[in-house]
Amino acid sequence: MPLHHQTRRVPYSAEQMFDLVADIERYPQFVPGYREARVLARDGEQLRARQRVGFGVLSACFDSEAEFDRPRRIRVRSRERPFHLLEIEWHFEPEGSGCCVRFRAEFHLAEGLAARAVAPWFSALNAHLADTFIARARVLYG
Repeated sequence: MPLHHQTRRVPYSAEQMFDLVADIERYPQFVPGYREARVLARDGEQLRARQRVGFGVLSACFDSEAEFDRPRRIRVRSRERPFHLLEIEWHFEPEGSGCCVRFRAEFHLAEGLAARAVAPWFSALNAHLADTFIARARVLYG
C-alpha cells in the first residue's frame, strides 16, 4: 500500500493553507490530472465530493468524504473505485510568521483496468502534492 509523507515550512498562515486545500472545486485549475472536483454535499465540518482524475484518454471518477478541523487539519477518505482505500491527512501548524504543512497519503487501488491505469499517475501525484499546493499558494498569496 503506497504511503507518502511530506513536511514543508511555508511563509503562509495555517488559515491560508487550510483554505487552499479545502477549496476542492479549484483543484482542476492547478493540480495535474484533476479534471473535475465537485462538492456534492456539505454538513458543518464535513463534505462529500465527486472527483475525476486521469491522464490522456484514461480517467477515473470517485466520491470522497472530507472532515475539517479549521485551521489545523483536513482528513479525506474514499473506499470507492478505483480505490480500495484512500486516506489523506493535512496538518497545518502555526510556526513563526508562517506554518508547517504536514501531508500524509495512503492508498490501495482496487483491482481492474481503471485502477491499473491510474496507479502510476496517482503515486507520482501524491509524491509531490504538498509542493503543488505550496506552488499554488505562491501564486495566490505572493
